[in-house]
Amino acid sequence: MGLWRIKWAAKQLFSLKNFRNQCQTLTHARHYYHALFSKMPAQHSKPLILQLRTGQKVPVVEFMSLYIYQEIFVQACYDIEIKNKNPVIIDVGANTGLFSLRMKALYPDSQIFCFEPYPPNFQQLQYTIELNQLQNIQPQMAAVAENAGKIKLYIHPRNIGGHSIYQQEAGNYFVEVNSVPLASVFDQQSIDHCDLLKLDCEGAEYEIIQSISPELAQKIDTLVYEATPSCYNVSELNQYLTNLGYCVSKRRGLYWAKQTSKE
Repeated sequence: MGLWRIKWAAKQLFSLKNFRNQCQTLTHARHYYHALFSKMPAQHSKPLILQLRTGQKVPVVEFMSLYIYQEIFVQACYDIEIKNKNPVIIDVGANTGLFSLRMKALYPDSQIFCFEPYPPNFQQLQYTIELNQLQNIQPQMAAVAENAGKIKLYIHPRNIGGHSIYQQEAGNYFVEVNSVPLASVFDQQSIDHCDLLKLDCEGAEYEIIQSISPELAQKIDTLVYEATPSCYNVSELNQYLTNLGYCVSKRRGLYWAKQTSKE
């Protein structure tokens, strides 16, 4: 059991604010604490379910699922106001589907395209979709990268959200996965307009953003990404987005790029 897990779990357990947050978010806050104890020492074969007050269900696959749940549903780190009531959203690095689940709570009529390359995560993504009977959501087991073909995905031994195309960010073990360029996603899915492009892909966001042409940028209203400073210069990447016509800001640890021509 990692020391980080123990410290984080202790912080959750002894925080009155966190207890209030769980009561506001879940129908039964005790289920969160049960999952915290159950998933901390080892991974269970069967996901535990957190029932949200919105009616949605969050499957907790392992300990890191709780951390991701906290970021997305309690801290609301991805919450954004989209004027379009039936937005098109592209979720790169969909993991087990919690971001898409949150977007469906905020925008029930949204159309979401999910990309997750790691087979076990993809299976959990499908489970999240089926468990919540989500509509207009298309999962694809592939990485979004600079080129089409096969790439190595290095698997993080302890973090289901830590798999990366960079070995130093994950570990020595890797699997080969299919990859598709972002421009091809738009072409293959006949996407003329994307309201929100979300990138949480442990370093791969660099080449994805660098592949965005001025023409493609005009189709993407807002882009949000989690930076990986150990892999590239974040300031240079944000400057590239600025040159494409985006206004870049940082909020809750994420970088948000919004097309100034769409404001």
